[in-house]
Amino acid sequence: MIPRGVLNEPGRASANVITFITAAGMFATFYFLTLYMQQVLGYSALRTGLMFLPFAVGFGIAAGGVGPQLLSRASERAALSVGLLLASGGMVWFSFLTAHSSVVAVLLPASLVTGIGLGTTQVVATSIGVRGIDNSEAGIGSSLLTAGSQVGSALGLAVLATVASTVTRHRVSTGHAAIGDALTHGYTVAFLIAIALYAASLVITLATIKPMRQPR
Repeated sequence: MIPRGVLNEPGRASANVITFITAAGMFATFYFLTLYMQQVLGYSALRTGLMFLPFAVGFGIAAGGVGPQLLSRASERAALSVGLLLASGGMVWFSFLTAHSSVVAVLLPASLVTGIGLGTTQVVATSIGVRGIDNSEAGIGSSLLTAGSQVGSALGLAVLATVASTVTRHRVSTGHAAIGDALTHGYTVAFLIAIALYAASLVITLATIKPMRQPR
């Protein structure tokens, strides 16, 4: 059903794999931050939604400026690497969350940096995923990226949620922490796994994303 030519170029194939992996960490991050703000910090649904505005701003900055500017001034491999490094940096910031963390010092800036990083990653990965494809097959290339993102987000959420809940239950059962601290610890372990996913994507980027060969 998928034309062979759509994935016969290593860069396009890698872009699909990277989209799959980063989506696994990205959507799980949204889920755990929502739980953190509502169950640990006690935020209302409205306040929790508003706290995601830095993510939206970050994605907007990436889509409207950082991503296109990087693509115009640097190689696709370099641009994608920058996006993944920013996303990883934001996740490292999130991993320092505690049940009593400062919103201004951790949550808001980490959200902005992660949003810029993930937005840049998506812009560049999409560009790589459809480059060189015949116009008649461009929709298939784009659909593959979308499908990979959806499947990756579902699997990532399932795996990371299982890990986080297991860590939280163990911490509560051993009596080492109050429920808020135990929940936060579970979430931060999930964030560390997301960092590993982004790091894996960076390795794939450096190893496989090469400039397209121009036809003679």
